[in-house]
Amino acid sequence: MKRMKAIVVALIAVAMVAALCACGNKGGDTPQGSGAADGGAKGMTYTLIYGNNEGDEVALVAQSLKDQWEEAFPDVTINLQPMTKAERLDKMQNDNYTLALTRWGPDYADPMTYLGMWVTDTANNYGFWSNPEYDAIIKSCSSGELAGDYDARWEALYQAEEMVMKDAVITPLYTKANANLIADGVEGVEFHPVALNRVYKRATCPSGTMNVMFSTNVMSLDTNLATDGDSFEVIADCIDGLTQMDAEGAAQPAIAESWDISDDQMTYTFHLRKDAVWNNGTPVTANDFEFAWKLSMTANVEYNYMFDSTVACVKNADAILYEGADPETLGVKAIDDYTLEVQLEAPVSFFPSLMYFPTFYPINQAFYEQVGADNYGTSPETFLSNGAFVLSEYTPGTASPKVVKNPNYYDAANVTLNGINYQVVDGSDNALTAFKNGTLDISVISGDQVGAVEKDATLSKNLNVTGAGYMWYVTFSQTKNKDSNGDFANTDLRLAFANAIDREFLVDNYVMDGSLPTFTCVPPQFAASATTGEDFSADQSRFKEYCDFNLESAQAHFADAKAALGY
Repeated sequence: MKRMKAIVVALIAVAMVAALCACGNKGGDTPQGSGAADGGAKGMTYTLIYGNNEGDEVALVAQSLKDQWEEAFPDVTINLQPMTKAERLDKMQNDNYTLALTRWGPDYADPMTYLGMWVTDTANNYGFWSNPEYDAIIKSCSSGELAGDYDARWEALYQAEEMVMKDAVITPLYTKANANLIADGVEGVEFHPVALNRVYKRATCPSGTMNVMFSTNVMSLDTNLATDGDSFEVIADCIDGLTQMDAEGAAQPAIAESWDISDDQMTYTFHLRKDAVWNNGTPVTANDFEFAWKLSMTANVEYNYMFDSTVACVKNADAILYEGADPETLGVKAIDDYTLEVQLEAPVSFFPSLMYFPTFYPINQAFYEQVGADNYGTSPETFLSNGAFVLSEYTPGTASPKVVKNPNYYDAANVTLNGINYQVVDGSDNALTAFKNGTLDISVISGDQVGAVEKDATLSKNLNVTGAGYMWYVTFSQTKNKDSNGDFANTDLRLAFANAIDREFLVDNYVMDGSLPTFTCVPPQFAASATTGEDFSADQSRFKEYCDFNLESAQAHFADAKAALGY
């Protein structure tokens, strides 16, 4: 059933959400569930948190979820609580929420970038779900007996995914697309769904300097502190890792000219090019990688899990990160200035592609120690480049970082752009206006603006929809905390909420940018089999029964949940 009236309701109601939450919910600190919240007449009251700085459509999606759940379950009241992305993440990480509208993007081209999130006690397991059988499968696939048996590993990962879907640990909503407006004459910008969404090394534009939209401020250029895609984009403009992406996303040589792999696939020997230099003239050496990797073991680094046995399987990473072992025992060693040896705990078929993610980038030790850990990456004077561009303007948290061509880059002859000016633009309507008046060469729009552009005979020629890679989903806290009485520990309640969502309706009426309704917890179009090339999530019907829009199933699960919970 398509509820067209909900569009009108949502457009009116979403403008009132912040005020209603501020006046009625007082920050969401009221106990939820058991009829205690808000003194309402309905017995089951829950709060959905979402980011108010993560795209125009997010508030509309949140409002639609509220409408759909309340329509399906008359006993339920959903309160909406908008906040910044940082505040949302803080609540989720500290188990101070009930329902959250959130997203995750693939850091590397393997299903484990999603499936690794739901291992017991991992940092991104926001629902605090635990299943020993699931944990065992993931361990076997990442560092155990299945790690090197690619076909058997693939099938085991499907088994793990079914456990997540059958238990409704999360409920997937849609896989995000970017509706890009690209100015006439701009060519060669590479768009990727994994790790780095945009790469400019082979790009050209008529003016020589490209003006590009960001949606959020760049918070950090320290590879050990950066956590958002916009910060990673600027870092990757300026720093090359061991490998880089080609136009199809495959790993190609960068600072490493070549590499050897041992017969057991657990030792990589990277041979570094001798013409790569930092922009202060210092050669890039193997020690820069060894120093940076070991540094990430000693700091409070969100992405250092990528070294552990769920991802890169670098030798001793688990012992260092989780058992307090000496960071010097990490399995990375500069054999000489231009030879880097990396030892793994298990074979990792996608290991070379991990090397183009910023967490694995080098840092010059002498420069880092000279400027100090607190100052590194906070200005052009405290940041070193070895890549296609050099940082020319930047202050942490500001809206307009700039980079210029690096004349000392080893591949400078093939870099055409003189520079890139980034501008943070708030709102799809402002993004469209900035593109139309020539302020931006690349802009990203969503919602109604996409429809308007598609109907414009001129602007429609500049529209290019690309996969953004990340998936939006709802996660449920399964514990009792100050915002939840633990109702969502009940599997039937989670399945009821999953079956009550019309994903096509969400995408067609609120997102409207080419995003894909998604029915798997690993989204499509980013992870291909190492042996067959098959997209891991090409079959979107595989687990559809657990989250398809099915009101009869939703209400049956809800009735079972109510009985079990005593409502």
